[in-house]
Amino acid sequence: MAIYVFLSCPILNAANTAASFYVSPDGNDRNSGTESKPFKTINKARDEARKSPAEEQKIIVREGSYYDVELTLGPEDSGLTIEGLPGEEAILYGGRPITNWEKDGDFYSAKIEGAKDRTWDFRLIMVNNELRPRARLPKEGAFKHLNKFFNTRWLSSSGSGWEISPSDHDLTTMKYNPKDIGPWLDVRNAELTTYNAWDETLVGLKSIDEETLTVNFSIPAGHPPGSFRFHKMVDGSLCNWQKAQTYVVWNVREGMHEPGQWYLDRTNEKLVYWPKAGENIDNITIVAPTRENVVKFENGARNITLKNLTITCTTTPLITGSYGAVRFDGALSGSEINNCHFIGLTVENTGGFGAKLNGDNLSIDSCVFENLGAGGILYSGQSSTIRNTHIHNVGLIYPSGIGLTVGGSDNMINHNEVNSTSYIGIRINGARNIAENNLIYDVMKELNDGGQFFITGTDNIIRGNFAHEGPGDEEEWAGFFDRGEDRFKWAYYMDENSLNCTFENNLALNTVRPVHMHMTKGCTFRNNVFIDRGIQILTFPRSIGLTYENNINIADEIIFSNQYDAFNSMPNNIIFSRAESIIHELIMIYTVIDYRPFKPAEGTVFADPMFVDRENGNFNFKPDSPAPSMGIKPIDVSSAGLLSK
Repeated sequence: MAIYVFLSCPILNAANTAASFYVSPDGNDRNSGTESKPFKTINKARDEARKSPAEEQKIIVREGSYYDVELTLGPEDSGLTIEGLPGEEAILYGGRPITNWEKDGDFYSAKIEGAKDRTWDFRLIMVNNELRPRARLPKEGAFKHLNKFFNTRWLSSSGSGWEISPSDHDLTTMKYNPKDIGPWLDVRNAELTTYNAWDETLVGLKSIDEETLTVNFSIPAGHPPGSFRFHKMVDGSLCNWQKAQTYVVWNVREGMHEPGQWYLDRTNEKLVYWPKAGENIDNITIVAPTRENVVKFENGARNITLKNLTITCTTTPLITGSYGAVRFDGALSGSEINNCHFIGLTVENTGGFGAKLNGDNLSIDSCVFENLGAGGILYSGQSSTIRNTHIHNVGLIYPSGIGLTVGGSDNMINHNEVNSTSYIGIRINGARNIAENNLIYDVMKELNDGGQFFITGTDNIIRGNFAHEGPGDEEEWAGFFDRGEDRFKWAYYMDENSLNCTFENNLALNTVRPVHMHMTKGCTFRNNVFIDRGIQILTFPRSIGLTYENNINIADEIIFSNQYDAFNSMPNNIIFSRAESIIHELIMIYTVIDYRPFKPAEGTVFADPMFVDRENGNFNFKPDSPAPSMGIKPIDVSSAGLLSK
C-alpha cells in the first residue's frame, strides 16, 4: 500500500526559479508562508526566502499594519522582491502603539519606559496615521535671543567657513529674555531650535542660569546662535538675516496651547497628549517611533525590489544635523548597494529622511515622500534614476532638510514634483547628472540662501524644468526689501566651484531672482524664459566665462548684477521691461560699485517676445515675434512634473 505525505510549502514555479512567501498581520510565524497560511512578520519571510533554492524570491505583504518593523536586507537577499498587492495598503511602522492611557489634568498620559535617559526618544507621534504638532513656545513665530553678533568673517563653504573657529562656549550657550523663558523651564524636557542662514540646530538643554540669563546646550550647535544675524562676508560687507536672532522652545508642558498637541515628559517618563474634539483616547491609535530605519540595506546588497508599500514613523537621535540635515538617517537606508528598485512606495511621517541611499544603478519610480522631519531623498552614486516621484512637506523637524539631493555622476532626475519645503527643492552635486522636466514650487519657507534648484559640480545639465512661486510672491519679497533684509532665494542657483554646467529650456515664473551663479566657471544659460510681475534680479558674483544666450527675460524692472569679466558672451537675448528699466549693477566680489543702464550687444534686443498665450502656458511665438529670427526656440513645460497628472 502506497503512503502519501503532503508537505505545506511555498509554491515554486515549474522551472524552480521563483518562490513566493506571504505575510499577513493575522498570520503566524509558525505557519508555512503560503497564501492560506501566511507568516506574521516580514523578517520570518525573509529568513525562509534565504533558504529557498529558487533564483528569485517574492514576499507578498498583505494589507494591514505591521509595527516595530526593522528589516535588514543584505547580499544574500539578491533576487528578492517585497511587495504589497494592488488595491491593498500594507503599512510598515518603525514604531509601536502606545496604550494604557490615564487622565492627566486636561490631558492624557501613558508610561514611556526609557524616556528619562533617552533610550526611547522621539520628536513625532502619529494619531490615526496623522502627525500631531509637538508642544512649542511661542505658540506662533519665535523668540528673539540676546546673543551678540559673532564678530568674524564667513569665508564661504569652500573657504574653510569661519575665519576664526567658534569656541565651545560660542556653540553651547545662548542668552535669553526672562520675559520668554525662566526657572519654570524643565531642562530635561525642553529642546531648542536655533536658526542660521542655511541650516538650524535642534539641541537639548543641560542647564539654565537665572543670574546670567543663559541656557547651556547639551550638544554643540552647528553655528553660534545669532552668527548669521549680521555676518561679515569675505569682502567685509554684511549679510542681514533676522531669523538668525531667533529660537523656538519645544516639548514643554507650557507649550500645550490647543487640542492635538503632545509632549514627551522625560522627567516623569510619560507621553502626554491632548485629544482633539471628537477623539476618544480609547478609540484612537497613537503610535510613537522606536526605529531610525524601517528597511536597511547592508553593504553589497543588490538586485532587490520594494514595491507598493507604505513605510512610516521613524525617529532621530539628538545630534547636530549639519548642512542639509545630512547626519540623519532615512526610513529607507543603505550604502554601497547595486541595482535595487523602489517602485510605488509611500514614505511618510519620518523623523529623518524618507530615503538615504548610496549605490549604483538604482531606481526610485512613482513614489510619494511626504511629511518628512528632515529631507525627502538623499542619494549618492552613479547611473541611477529618480522619476515620477512626488516629494512634499519637507523639513518639519529639521528645516535644513532638502526635498531631493542627488550626488555622484551620470544620474537622471526627471518628471518629479517637489513642493512645500523649508529649504531647497532639488540639490544636485557631482558630474554629468541630468535634471529634466521637474516641477518645483513653494520652497525656502523657513531658511535662507537656496532655491528651487541648487547645483554644484561639473557638466551637469538642467533642462525643461518649471520653477515657480505662484501669485503674491512679489508682496512677500517687498516686505523683506522694506525691512532692509537680505533674503536670498533663487530659482536656478549654481554654487561654488561649478564648471561647464548647462541650463536650457527652463521656465522660472514669479521667483523674483531666477538666476544666481556664485563662484562658477564656463557655465551656459540657453533658451530659458524668466518672467516676473515686479522686479527681476539676476546675479553672477565671482563667476567667469559664462554664456547667456537666446534667453527671454520679462519683468517690470530687470537688474543684471555681475562683475566685468563674468560673461564671455551674451548673444541674442530678448529683454522686456514693462517699465523700460533695465539696469546693470556692476559688482566687485559682492560689493556694488556702480549702477548703469544695461546696454544690449551681440544681437540682444529690448522687445516684447510676443508669446501666443503665456498666461495659459503657451510659449509659442506670434508671427511678428522677433524670437525665431534670433534662433530662440519656444519652450514647452506642460509636461514638467508627474507623468500621472
